[in-house]
Amino acid sequence: MVRLRLLGVPAVEQAGATLGLPTRKLLGLLAYLGIEGPTPRGRLAGLFWTEQNEETARGHLRRELNRLRHTPLAPYLHSEQHLVWLEGLQSDVVAFQQALAQEDLPTALRL
Repeated sequence: MVRLRLLGVPAVEQAGATLGLPTRKLLGLLAYLGIEGPTPRGRLAGLFWTEQNEETARGHLRRELNRLRHTPLAPYLHSEQHLVWLEGLQSDVVAFQQALAQEDLPTALRL
């Protein structure tokens, strides 16, 4: 199981061990996808590389996704022509949002 901890110091954990990621941008992409779910590639490129033209931004996104494919998180990454998403990761932010939606304040506060 892989856990994405974003409340507090961001970290990605697998089997209780913290995974190192090659770039901070990659952690940002994981955080965004872990919270927002499936996202169009163009949106990700525009959000993370605002200072670049679209072609360059998409190239940077491809590079970061390729880096992700060379980590233990590769099986969780899915993409189609226009969409990118993660499956099977647990996020503390998503758990927090679900606890709030269910009005389970003790669980939300623990997170």
